[in-house]
Amino acid sequence: MSALTREFSCDVILSQTTHDLLTGSFEMERLPPVTVKGKREVLSVYKLTG
Repeated sequence: MSALTREFSCDVILSQTTHDLLTGSFEMERLPPVTVKGKREVLSVYKLTG
């Protein structure tokens, strides 16, 4: 997932699980769904905005 930081021009990319744990503590923005090497399913990812 680290390659996604370059693709989306951000420093931190979060998985759905991490997003769920941090909701209410940080501001996050949902990014377009992605597929990553080694995974078949499409993943929901977020960037940390504040």
